[in-house]
Amino acid sequence: MSGRILLACALTLAASAQAPSAASKKPLSDDIVLRVRPVMDAIHSLDYPTAERLCKTLIQDLPEHPAGYVYLARTYWSEQLSNARLLSTERFVAMDLFSDSPRFRLAVERATSERFDRAGAESLGKARAWAKRHPADAEAQFFLAEAYAVRAGYEFSVERNRWKAAKSSGEAYEAAQDLLRRFPDFADARLITGAVNFVADSLDWKTKWLSWLLGFRGSQDKGRQDLEIAADKGTLTSDDGRTFLAILHTREKQMDKAMRRLAELHERHPDNYLVHLDIAAAAWLMDRPTQALEIYREILTKNYPELERAFVLSRIGSASRMAGDFSASERWLRDAVEVSGTSPHLLAVACLEFGKTLDLLKQREGALAQYRHVLQLEDFLGLHQEAQHLIRRPFDAIAMRQDQGAGGLVTLN
Repeated sequence: MSGRILLACALTLAASAQAPSAASKKPLSDDIVLRVRPVMDAIHSLDYPTAERLCKTLIQDLPEHPAGYVYLARTYWSEQLSNARLLSTERFVAMDLFSDSPRFRLAVERATSERFDRAGAESLGKARAWAKRHPADAEAQFFLAEAYAVRAGYEFSVERNRWKAAKSSGEAYEAAQDLLRRFPDFADARLITGAVNFVADSLDWKTKWLSWLLGFRGSQDKGRQDLEIAADKGTLTSDDGRTFLAILHTREKQMDKAMRRLAELHERHPDNYLVHLDIAAAAWLMDRPTQALEIYREILTKNYPELERAFVLSRIGSASRMAGDFSASERWLRDAVEVSGTSPHLLAVACLEFGKTLDLLKQREGALAQYRHVLQLEDFLGLHQEAQHLIRRPFDAIAMRQDQGAGGLVTLN
C-alpha cells in the first residue's frame, strides 16, 4: 500500500471518528489541521497557486471529506479580493463595504465567477453530506460552518447580494454557536460568530433589517471579543482574525491597535505586500509621516513581484507632498506617471496626484494636463469626478489639509 493511500486511510478514520469529548477540547483532528494550516499560510502569503495545489491534493486524498473543497472555494474568493486589493485594510475602509453605496464595485469576469460558483456549491454539498453522515462530529460541523461562511463572504463582498449573504451568514452563525455550546474554548468557531456579529451591527439601516429578520441583531462589542479570541488562540483562523481586527480598528481610527495586528501579520507573512503597504498607511494616519516614508521606501526596495512600481512611487510622492516637501513629491510622482506598462487604474491615480502637486507648485497648465489625462482613462473610485472638480478649482493648501484629514492616501488604494 502506497504512502498516499496509508495517509488517506488514516485521515479518513480520524475525520469519521465521533467528536472528541468536551473535556478533550479538540474539535479538529491533528491530521486535518496539519493539512489545512499550510493552505491558510499560502492564502495569507498571497500564494494562491500553492493554496490551490494543496487543496486539490487534499481532495484527491480525501474525496468525501469537505476540508479540501471548502478551502479551495476560500482560495478562489481570497484571490479575487486580493486582485482588487480588497484584502488591503485601507482599500476596504475607503470603500466601506458595510455601506449600501460603496465607492467601488468589484468587476468579476464571468469565468472567474463561475469557477467560484462551482467550488462553492461543491464545498457546501460535501460539507452537508459529511455533516449528515457524522451528526455528532464537531469537525464535520465546523467545516459546514466554514462552507457557509465562505459563501456568505463571497456574496457580501463580491456579489454584493445582502439577502443571500444574510441567509448564508445565519447558517454559519448557527452552526458555530452550536459548536461553542459544546466546546466553549473552540477559538476557531469564534471567527465566524465574531465576524457575523460585527458585520450585522455595522450595516446601514436600509439593510440591517435583513439580519433582524433572520433572528440576530448583531453586536459590535461581542464581535470584537470573539475576533480577539480567534486572532490570539485560533488554530486555523488566527490570521483571519488579525486581518478582520486590522480592518475594524482602521475603520474606527484606533490605529495603535490596527498597527499591532498588521505587524503580527507582516511578521508571519513577509511576502504579503498588501500588509506591508497597510503598515505604511497606518503610520501616516498616526501622524508619523517620516515613518511612513521610510516604510514606503523599504517597500520599493523589496521588489514584490505582484506590486507595480508606479504604485509605490505614487505613495511616496503623495506622502512627501503631505509632509510639505513639494519638490520631492514632484520628482516621485513624475517618475510614477512615466513608468511604462502601468495599469490604467493606477496611472489615473498617479496622474491625479501629480496634478495636485503641480497645482501647489503653481504649475497650473501642467496640473490641468494631468487632470484631463485622468478623464481619458477608465473611471475608478470616483477619480473622474475629482479630476473635474480640480479642473474647475486648483488644488491648494486648504484642499491639502482636507485631503490629509480624510486619510490622504485613500485614492491610492
